Order: sequence, then C-alpha cells, then structure tokens
Amino acid sequence: MTPEPVAPAAPAADETKQFLDALFAGKSDAEFILIWLLKGKRSAWFANIQAAADYVQQHSAQDVYVGVALSAADHGPYVRLKIEGNERMPSSIIALWADLDIAGEGHKETSSKHKHYAPNEAAARSIMFSEFPPTLLVHSGGGLQAWWLFRELWTLESEEEVRKASALATRWLGALRARAQASGWTIDGVADLTRVLRVPSTANCKVPGNSRPVRLLEVNERRYNPS
Repeated sequence: MTPEPVAPAAPAADETKQFLDALFAGKSDAEFILIWLLKGKRSAWFANIQAAADYVQQHSAQDVYVGVALSAADHGPYVRLKIEGNERMPSSIIALWADLDIAGEGHKETSSKHKHYAPNEAAARSIMFSEFPPTLLVHSGGGLQAWWLFRELWTLESEEEVRKASALATRWLGALRARAQASGWTIDGVADLTRVLRVPSTANCKVPGNSRPVRLLEVNERRYNPS
C-alpha cells in the first residue's frame, strides 16, 4: 500500500497545534487532554485543544508529554490517569502508539546486557510494518514515537472496554517487539493506557547540557479500524 502524502514542516507553535488537532479533533467537549511536565511532575488538563497547545508552547523548553488516552475529568495537578482500582479511568483513545528508542545519549539501559536499542533512525523505522505506516511520527530526541490513528474515537464506556483497549495496545506492542527482537533490538513496554508521550516543538532535556528538539517528522491522513 502507498503511504499518504506527508505534510510539510510547520512552525513550532503550529506544529504543536497540528499534532494535537490530529490526535484529538474528534473528542467530546467534556473530555480532557492531559499535558504532563516532567519537571515537578505536574499535570494540566484541557478540554480545549488550543488551550492545551498554548500551554505546551509556554513550557516548550522543558520535557512536555501528552497522555495517550483522554479523561472524563480534570484530576488536578498532582496525578495522572490510574486504571488500577478504577480510580482515574480513561474515557477514550484515538490511536495505538509505540516508542522506538535509538541507542545513544539518554538511554542508560543501552549498557545493559538485556537491552539493545535500534542503532539509528533507519533501523528504528524498519521495526514498523511497511503495510501499516503510522499516521504521526515524532522524533523524541532519543528515538521515534509513532501513532496509528483510528478512524474515530474509541469510547471506553465500561471496564470491559478498557480491558479490550488495553489488550489491543499490548498485542500491537508485542507484534512490534517481535520484529525488533528478530534484529536483536529492544522496545520498552509503553502499551498502558496511562502512558504519556512527548509533544513536538518541545525539548528532550534528559541529558544535562544537551537539550534536543522534539520534532514532528510525518503526518498524513491514514486512519485505521481497531480491528
């Protein structure tokens, strides 16, 4: 299958909005986007996409993340979603995702006997299925973060729906991990619905003195059914 056209690069502020729009344009006005700052481990919840984008830009020199799932409530500045005990359940998801780390600075695990990340961007790209290209591809400053967007929001109206969505995310990551392992590489476990991933036009500050940009590499109109 031929991938959809890739959009041209956008200015930083527009890039953030373009990314968040692609993810959440179909969400309910009653659902909240989680933007999470690594510094201080602070959560901010937004029903409005533009407000979320503005907040990201205000903190663009920091490590800024977005929740992979939406929330039915604003849970305040000190917590994220939590499925265990049905405490802070996700209300919907719009995609599957993966975090494909690349060996280098910021990955202490690369010295481990058990973890060997892809050696370069081309190798990380090769882990993904060519017949299922991601809708969004972000360079995180330390690897690639990919999103496969659904045709429509998957509303999680019950614990059973949450379990189904969690199982699908786990199976998808398992399929990618199998491809990575065939080449001797590792993909970290990021299948949980409470996961946060980096936002384009922010900074990866994990390596002291070496702030690396987080960039939106690709965006297209391709959408998938969860099936």
